[in-house]
Amino acid sequence: MRLYNADPSRVHVVPLGVEHAFFSPGTDRRRVAHSGSTKSRLVTLRRATSGTEGADLALETLIELRHRGRDASLAIIGGPSGPDGRATLAQLHQRVVEAGVIHDVRFVAPQAHRRLSSWMRAADVTLVPSRAESFGLVALESSACGTPVVASDVGD
Repeated sequence: MRLYNADPSRVHVVPLGVEHAFFSPGTDRRRVAHSGSTKSRLVTLRRATSGTEGADLALETLIELRHRGRDASLAIIGGPSGPDGRATLAQLHQRVVEAGVIHDVRFVAPQAHRRLSSWMRAADVTLVPSRAESFGLVALESSACGTPVVASDVGD
């Protein structure tokens, strides 16, 4: 209000939050946990852009884990966005091939918001590798699902 000389009677703060009807611990985690797989399941919800989303960082995380001998997989949920989105997505696909992790990475088309919680609950870790983040809603929603989050240290 001070910076913009805004009239306090006209300022209303609407807090961001989580829709707990969808984003809460559920049975998905239990079902997946009993599947017998020892592979660490990583998920990231990133658009393929040339900017700040960080899908490439999530992919490099998986590549490093595999390099260190960890059995892990990554689901990248989201599609190309912006003028360079298709080129960025093609670069991600190329990096997957170059790194030899083609069987460990799954590219998933954008999902309805309410379906994202199933992906989060099924993951062992949600990666939020943003280079800039105005508000980490993905991190908050994943936490609400009971899934640990590894995020980049960005923002104020």
